Amino acid sequence: MVTTSWLTSLLAYVAIVIALDPSKYVPFNKSQLADDSIFEQFEYESLEQSPWVVSANDKYLGLWSIEEGTNAYVGFEGDKGLVMKLPASHSAISLPVKFTNKEIPLVLQYEVKLQNGLSCGGAYVKLLTAPINGKQFNSETGYEVMFGPDMCGSQNKVHFIINRCNPKTEECEEKHLTVPPMAKTGQLTNLYTLILHPRGAFEIRINGQVAKYANILDRPHLLSPPLNPPVIIEDPEDIKPEGWDAEPEFIEDPTVTKPDNYEQLYGSRFIPDPDVVKPKNWLEDEPEYIEDPESTKPQLWNDDEDGEYVKPVIPNPKCEGMVCGKKWENHVPVVPNPDYKGPWIHPKIANPKFNGEWRPRQILNPDYYEDVRPFNFRPIGGIGFELWSMEGSIMFDNIYLGHRVSEAELIGNSTFLPKQKLESKNYELHRPKAKHEPVAPPKSVKSVSDLDDLGIFEFFRLLIRLQLNNVFDFIYDFQLDPAETIIREPVKFIAYCFGFVFLFTIVFGFGSVVMFLFTQAVSSLFSPAPPPVIKPNDEVEEETPVEIEEIQVEEPKLVEIFDDDDTTKEVRHR
Repeated sequence: MVTTSWLTSLLAYVAIVIALDPSKYVPFNKSQLADDSIFEQFEYESLEQSPWVVSANDKYLGLWSIEEGTNAYVGFEGDKGLVMKLPASHSAISLPVKFTNKEIPLVLQYEVKLQNGLSCGGAYVKLLTAPINGKQFNSETGYEVMFGPDMCGSQNKVHFIINRCNPKTEECEEKHLTVPPMAKTGQLTNLYTLILHPRGAFEIRINGQVAKYANILDRPHLLSPPLNPPVIIEDPEDIKPEGWDAEPEFIEDPTVTKPDNYEQLYGSRFIPDPDVVKPKNWLEDEPEYIEDPESTKPQLWNDDEDGEYVKPVIPNPKCEGMVCGKKWENHVPVVPNPDYKGPWIHPKIANPKFNGEWRPRQILNPDYYEDVRPFNFRPIGGIGFELWSMEGSIMFDNIYLGHRVSEAELIGNSTFLPKQKLESKNYELHRPKAKHEPVAPPKSVKSVSDLDDLGIFEFFRLLIRLQLNNVFDFIYDFQLDPAETIIREPVKFIAYCFGFVFLFTIVFGFGSVVMFLFTQAVSSLFSPAPPPVIKPNDEVEEETPVEIEEIQVEEPKLVEIFDDDDTTKEVRHR
């Protein structure tokens, strides 16, 4: 009796210790959920002992396992999940369920942990259309809802796709959310929740926060293709008549003709200056050169041998001081045309024979239907993951499918939030450290000198950095309140001004020296070489004398010039 009491106390003590240990996994109590709710937290020893069915399709070679997390950022000890093991491979697995959704909300929620990150691949879940064959589950298997993260390169989104069937043609079509929210990256667990309301409203939550909320009945463009087909369509049997496009839309106005002399009056940008008249010394009909009237054919000229004799020309004596042989109209100064209108363009009018752009006639869509309950799905027969990813070890856990938002919130608060807190703590403890952690700049010279492990170069670098920070702080304070800054720290103000002038003088002087040396070098390159210096003792070659041809200078002649009106005689040298 005593032994039994001692054993009972020990077990109670162990239970209390386990309950108080925040790192120990405590399964969620499913009795808090409704009977028609589906919740999977993977409390199995192995995959073989679970109801999950791995696809035997030849395309899917990936491996699945039910196990605990394998990366350093683990949550609860003993918490298992469904893990897609192999990278760069197609994997498919499904859980048979029986679930219906008519005129009531649908809530789908699950956890995703990208243990090795994700560069390209998906981690979404599908609600499969009943009935299903888990062994043949593949990408062609029908589904009602597809939801979850998908990332590849710059593409990052949370899929939300519903599969709706045309009640008249019975053809099904995937309707995608056009602007989905972005998925969470990183190696910690994230919670994805989808809530579908009967009247067309949907809600996407990530880690309990609303990422997207809208109503697809009020905003049909949210889905692509739209939820419902158009009421009116173009008649596919309507054919464009022949010659419909024979007439242009606009034609030249037949009542308008081009004005006479338009180019001269309005088409030229510049016109001859009307205020300028032809000068009196302008003889446009008089040639500038004429044949020499005193020239005669030489006696020895032979037309057969020398050709026809042509008299030489001389300047026209009538053109002295005149302008001859040039048309005045080609030399009149031009001025801007005040009446300039540009090239003449024939005005156009609407063509009365134009038929317009042809469009098929509009008819009522014979295949029109209105889907007013887009979330009334066909019976759901399974929950499936049909994925491809460049990274393996993607873990899924705490999958919920039901009709109550309160249950999804209860599960998230009980399982996800404590796990997120614990994983974040482990992440801070185990995350990779940077090779060079940033070091805060020292606040004083003394703090720099206290760093014993610094070398000489590093010591002076930090000292200069400290001084520069002080200078920038002083400049900032000076910009805010110059007078107050000078009064508060007059020594710094004087020192900084002196330092600025000193530095400017050094830089300007050094620049002047460099510029002087550069100009001297350039001038020496392009200046001519100095003549050689001949010393008295140097022998100089005698140059060969250059013969200079004798130039005969014609003696000046005296020419007598007589003035017609004056008898004075002037003699000039010619």
